[in-house]
Amino acid sequence: MFSFNAFYFTKIISIVLISIGLLFTIVSLINLGKSTRLGLPTESTNFKTNGLYKFSRNPMYVGFNLITLAAVFYTCNIWIALMGVYSIVVYHLIILGEEKFLESRFGSEFINYKTKVKRYL
Repeated sequence: MFSFNAFYFTKIISIVLISIGLLFTIVSLINLGKSTRLGLPTESTNFKTNGLYKFSRNPMYVGFNLITLAAVFYTCNIWIALMGVYSIVVYHLIILGEEKFLESRFGSEFINYKTKVKRYL
């Protein structure tokens, strides 16, 4: 007879989430190529909408959030869960700032992209 083991189930979920999260993060970095920056760029950059960026305006942050959720499921610890929520909120605030920057840098090109592609998925 099948017996449900919640501990085992959360470990499987965490492995799936971290795998998908790492894939999103790595592929989005590859899609950005030489345009990858820490922080907002001061030099001229190209507006990238290829690869995963056709489906999500922020696939790297989708990856980060999935990795965070994987840690929450793996540990099943309230403190890790609270830090995970904090992390996701901070990432969201960073995204809002980046979107303001992109709109000021790329204008109607970014505004048009924003109407076609969702912020996350």
